[in-house]
Amino acid sequence: MPQPPPRPRAAALFRPALALLAASVWAGALAACGADPSGPVVRHRPSLSVRADSVLRGEPALRYTVRIGYPQLTGAAGEPVPPTVRAVNAAVRDSVEALADAFRPDSAPPPGEVSPAYVVDVTGGYDRVLVTDDLFSALVDVYAFTGGAHGNTFFQPLTFDLTTGRPVLFADLFASNAPAGDTLAAYVERAVVTRLARGLETTVDSVRAHNGFFSEGLGPIREGRLAFTLGADSLRVHVPPYQLAPHVAGAFDVGVPYGALVPFAPPGGAVRRLAER
Repeated sequence: MPQPPPRPRAAALFRPALALLAASVWAGALAACGADPSGPVVRHRPSLSVRADSVLRGEPALRYTVRIGYPQLTGAAGEPVPPTVRAVNAAVRDSVEALADAFRPDSAPPPGEVSPAYVVDVTGGYDRVLVTDDLFSALVDVYAFTGGAHGNTFFQPLTFDLTTGRPVLFADLFASNAPAGDTLAAYVERAVVTRLARGLETTVDSVRAHNGFFSEGLGPIREGRLAFTLGADSLRVHVPPYQLAPHVAGAFDVGVPYGALVPFAPPGGAVRRLAER
């Protein structure tokens, strides 16, 4: 019986550490857009708006299809944007392109094979974007079917400092050795267990006792290895299926108020600036 061709190794790419992908492309994007990473900070920029762009791919021979929408920043009324903002746009585009690349099959199905096990169909988009004077944050979420009983959801968080063009990483948000991860994990646990109990019409104790909640999935969150975005009033933690509950429970989006995180944030940092808006 013929074996399926090697499938894309997407799972390794879409763990919470995927947020680091933006960091690997920002410097090249800055250089391509004419910005010097060590140069002066851009403090004045035109008003920005958001437009949609997309990655579209179709390779029938590989049974590989991609349709992913992503945000791009433009100047209001056609004003040009500074190099740092162009660099952010380039890094966002490159990150989504890399997301699509990760799903591309290594080879075509065997001749005559029409099994759904050989289909790779990836769709996604964004529905929440934060743009302030100095920050941009958005989430691209993707549903990918690569064979099997069902597809899965993956996250591409995109958060940047607009004054420098640099990605904002979890380590940038909080003081060194501050236990912010413990607070995030506590909020996420409470929200997830409560939702599971409500959906199952049972108690939170029953959810925990009968393995409806995967507590080991909190470890990466405590360690700062998570998919996050910045919202107007809270840091959003995006938890993919399987990390904290069975696939049927779906993904989780948990907001943690900035007020709960300010004690761990350095003065002048993104969390404090957003909390004080």
